[in-house]
Amino acid sequence: TGRTESGKLVHFVGDNDLIGQIVNVRIEKARTWYIEGTIV
Repeated sequence: TGRTESGKLVHFVGDNDLIGQIVNVRIEKARTWYIEGTIV
């Protein structure tokens, strides 16, 4: 889970070593309160 540059919540699957890192995520679905995506 992370946030976009504009602060929107984004859920994606990732390893623990990504904590604190900036990663590119492809948006797959937009939900009411969050966005779902996969790491590019």
